[in-house]
Amino acid sequence: MTPSDSLDQLVRDACQGSAAAIERHFVKRGGLPGSRPNYALARDAASALLAQGAIGQRYLMRLAQLDENAAPGDTAHEFLVLVGVMGLGLQAARSPEPLSACESLRTLQQYVEDRRRHVRHAVQVALADVLACRGDEAVEAFASWTDGYLQAEAVLRAMTAPHAERGIRAADTMLTRFDEAFDLLEKAPRSHERSHGYRALLRAIADAAPKVGKRFAPQLSAWLEARTATRVPALRDAIRQATAKLRRAGGRAGDLDAVRRGLEVSEPPPRDPRTVVGPTRKRGKR
Repeated sequence: MTPSDSLDQLVRDACQGSAAAIERHFVKRGGLPGSRPNYALARDAASALLAQGAIGQRYLMRLAQLDENAAPGDTAHEFLVLVGVMGLGLQAARSPEPLSACESLRTLQQYVEDRRRHVRHAVQVALADVLACRGDEAVEAFASWTDGYLQAEAVLRAMTAPHAERGIRAADTMLTRFDEAFDLLEKAPRSHERSHGYRALLRAIADAAPKVGKRFAPQLSAWLEARTATRVPALRDAIRQATAKLRRAGGRAGDLDAVRRGLEVSEPPPRDPRTVVGPTRKRGKR
């Protein structure tokens, strides 16, 4: 019996009400706890369950809805939730309806705020699967994700995943999602700057922009140059980091020099220490 035959039998048993064996298989073969979950197994299992129709979909949703008591983070049982999340991604990828109206894609959004780190990362993998199948349509549909820090982070990282970017043809649509993510950070209250979501999205911009530049160098360079006018120090640092990564990856010196000059021209003048009034204390009689 081949591994696929074995998995298919486990799936059929689970759909007939005997799920203990497949869940033991997930716990044993899922790669958790550890840094590299077995996403190939999660994807294959989710696909086989979806092939069983409504009963398979219901079982996938049961897995996706397991809470931290049933599937604690950084344990082997967290993998059960990953299978459910990958199932939601495959449902969206294969949906006959427009992605903008796809319930599975909307449901995926709630998992980017899950406390379990592998569950959050599984959303990025699931979105990359959607992109690989639906391409620019998916990039358009992700407009509904860029109003939250962790949602936007998931989109930026998914769009630059190796197996997803081949399905993307329109650089302008992709950079529109980058625009929305950048604007979200630029307009954020200062109190948000230390939050996990804010910092995660900031890192995603610095990491993902150079990957876009490998395929769409002129468009990405122009986008970075246009964004150098920002006054937010953290975003200016993100632009510098992205430019440095592009340079190391062999980006055109002329394009990158334009970004550097843009940052230099827009650099706020240094504050005059004579005009800075620090905290004072009231002294003397009151």
